[in-house]
Amino acid sequence: MQKKTLKEVLDDLEQELLRLGYTEGSMTFYRNRWTKLLHFANEQNETYYSEQLGIDPAFPYEL
Repeated sequence: MQKKTLKEVLDDLEQELLRLGYTEGSMTFYRNRWTKLLHFANEQNETYYSEQLGIDPAFPYEL
């Protein structure tokens, strides 16, 4: 199985949440968080999602 980039994973996740009927308010919240995660991953020179990236204490959760 080919590894997906973080962007591809987030695009798939967005489509699934829309399919499940998440509200626009919820989608706005998640898109905001995903944008921050993508910027953080870029700063860390990460292309692919990993559990470590997701729990990295340097990720600015409060933003």
